[in-house]
Amino acid sequence: MGSGTVEKTRAVGFPIEPECRLEVLRLLSRRLSEEGTAVIKNGRIVGVEDGDTTGEIYGAAIDIGTTTVVLSLIDMITGKELAVVSALNPQKEFGQDVLSRISHAKRGEPFLLELQKSIIDCVNDLLEKASQKVSIDKKHIYEIAVAANTTMTHLFLGVNPESIGYAPYSPVLAGGIDVKAKTLGLDISPFGGVYCVPAISGYVGGDIVAGIIATGFYKKGEVALFIDIGTNGEIVLFDGCEMVACSCVAGPALEGVNISCGMRAASGAIYEAKIEDDVFVRTIGDERPKGICGSGIVDLVAELLKVGFVEQSGRMLPPAEAQKIIREDLACRLIEKGTSIAFVVAYGGEHGDDVYITARDIRQVQLAKGAVWAGIRSLLKEKRLSPNDINRVYVAGAFGAHLRPQSLSRIGMIAAEWEERLVFAGNTSKAGALMCLLSRTMREEAERIARKVKCLELSTLEGFDRLFADSLRFPEGDRP
Repeated sequence: MGSGTVEKTRAVGFPIEPECRLEVLRLLSRRLSEEGTAVIKNGRIVGVEDGDTTGEIYGAAIDIGTTTVVLSLIDMITGKELAVVSALNPQKEFGQDVLSRISHAKRGEPFLLELQKSIIDCVNDLLEKASQKVSIDKKHIYEIAVAANTTMTHLFLGVNPESIGYAPYSPVLAGGIDVKAKTLGLDISPFGGVYCVPAISGYVGGDIVAGIIATGFYKKGEVALFIDIGTNGEIVLFDGCEMVACSCVAGPALEGVNISCGMRAASGAIYEAKIEDDVFVRTIGDERPKGICGSGIVDLVAELLKVGFVEQSGRMLPPAEAQKIIREDLACRLIEKGTSIAFVVAYGGEHGDDVYITARDIRQVQLAKGAVWAGIRSLLKEKRLSPNDINRVYVAGAFGAHLRPQSLSRIGMIAAEWEERLVFAGNTSKAGALMCLLSRTMREEAERIARKVKCLELSTLEGFDRLFADSLRFPEGDRP
């Protein structure tokens, strides 16, 4: 038996999926006297395979982010995760953000199909890599569950997302959808299916619904926030009775993209930094520093604020000014880099290039944190709550894996009183997709949540521009 979405049996007697009834009947008629296995989905036979394959039922849960795609291969009999693989979303070639990709798609059908093909090719490549890792045959993958933001879901399905690009920002898809894998060109079982987790709105997608399910924070009877920090920042507030959500454009800086020495959270990435008598960094795999990933970027901005190299306004001090407030051996790390100022985090020496963070990078982080904090403030205002009313804050995304709460509050992305209330929940988009992969009940819950959550459109709020501008400033802190 499978998980409840897909099963196999060597017996007959199940109803047959109407659209493949004749084909399946012909197969059954030839194999009644032979060894064969019926593939059953939702109580109906969808296909017949040669031999006894009852022990081979696999599925995949996929998080399609604007920047990164993560795939988890699952044994659907045991529910065990067998392999996890990831890649950069190849659609970045057509734009770093969803609006750029919407603009590309609206140029016409060939451009839409170009975007779809790039993500389908990426998923097929990840399916291949995951299957090879554990030596299984892709033809025994029968079900895929996808959680993605609304635009990524449309592009994955080859549906034009143009309507998301203008008011009232309405998606074409109003709920979850089941499609046959072969119609999308996915290289799995010919009987395979794909379920896309439903979106709440044009800018609060299935990845957030998956996150709500994965954390279950709305079931715990406390006032709580759910924050998914990525290229788009999505926030959900539960006031004890209902959920209200919003989306803000954070940009890819917090994922290590569009940053001078930014990189994904991979081997050699600086994920933690401290500035005291010297600069101390930790890297993934304890390797020589190659670049800075999201959590490292947040740490560095927080530390530069702490020592006074960056002001509340976001201005990075020129080297001559820095020498007046800090020891020369630290101040000398501030250098002119082209037309900008940069702080050298790690010297490359004979082993490679220096790793540094520039004034422009600081500005990118400032814009991201300002967008997220303005979104949080808007939701609190909507529910007439203060920061102190929040009992728990769930931070989703791989970005949160190495984050220090003090750094988040120091740059002003969260309230200072939330440092002890943070829960780093990991990749909740993938976790929620996995739950929907294995359970029809969770799919029903996802549909219910998508219909129930109220969405706040920040761009239409009176005074939001002023609120955002105010949220850009870094909090006042102690200066040496």
